[in-house]
Amino acid sequence: MKKYTKESVYLLKSLVDLREVIFDEFGKRLVSGNLYEMPCPFHEEKIGENNLVVSKDRYCCLECGACGDAVEFLMTNNKMIFIDAIEFLAKKTGVELEEDKLFGNARWKLEELKANKKIKKDVFEKIEKLLKELIE
Repeated sequence: MKKYTKESVYLLKSLVDLREVIFDEFGKRLVSGNLYEMPCPFHEEKIGENNLVVSKDRYCCLECGACGDAVEFLMTNNKMIFIDAIEFLAKKTGVELEEDKLFGNARWKLEELKANKKIKKDVFEKIEKLLKELIE
């Protein structure tokens, strides 16, 4: 699994216009000042026709309370995992995400430690078996 630096994810989130993400999915809706309103896609029951308020970087449903940013919208509405959502947005905006090398190195080190632990366990099991044979 990839991991990207926090800085590149923050940059991506600052450049994404949530309205474009939502309008690509549902089409443009009623304009109210610089905010857009539309039916909330997160619940079935509709009290008002336009209950999802959308700005450049946040959405919030006045009915069910669902709120978030573009990443959270994609994760909830499109059932994406976090990494898929940010990669989708990076491709859409042309932002190049920087991989977190430290994370990759740490994961490699963890795998190495697990392998060493298994080797040690195998060695101790063999020693224990030999000792039992010597005692008997």
